[in-house]
Amino acid sequence: MIRRLCAVCWIASFLAVLLPAGQSQNAPAPPTGERIAFPEGYPEKYQVLRLVDKADKKQVVTVYGNDAAASIKSTSQLPYPYSSIIVMETSSALTDSQGKVMLDDKGHYRKDKVLGLHVMRKERGFGQVYGQNRTGEWEYVEFRPDRGYLTPPEKSSVCAECHLKAGRQRDFVYRGRLHSDGGN
Repeated sequence: MIRRLCAVCWIASFLAVLLPAGQSQNAPAPPTGERIAFPEGYPEKYQVLRLVDKADKKQVVTVYGNDAAASIKSTSQLPYPYSSIIVMETSSALTDSQGKVMLDDKGHYRKDKVLGLHVMRKERGFGQVYGQNRTGEWEYVEFRPDRGYLTPPEKSSVCAECHLKAGRQRDFVYRGRLHSDGGN
């Protein structure tokens, strides 16, 4: 029994060294504060789900999704699968010397500086910490471009409170690239 237990402990220790935190298939979610990492390389690794020019603020909002999140293309496919990560990048729009917003070849604002990354992640058991503001099994963090927090995990209940307004029928996601089944 002791020898068997030691072998199990040794294998667990060995795997813990080889696998980064949260990467084993059945590992529990990391503690609050480490559940959502800065989305390194998201522009290359994730798909663009939506692009919005915000004229009133001279900003560009680009919504990215990992493969799991990008697999949802219509409301009939909801809810989002576990492991979905959605990143909403807010950037200032590039302007000319007169302050006029510069456009790309498709007529959209050209991005200048990234102002913030608003990240949501769905995993089993996530969201309990939000209590009455729980939005299913989503959790949220907002990062500055330097990887510091705009809204740290312990204060992200404000994000959940806002996403409650998107509603359960949309799995608490405002839009992503969702189209209603009626073609809207």
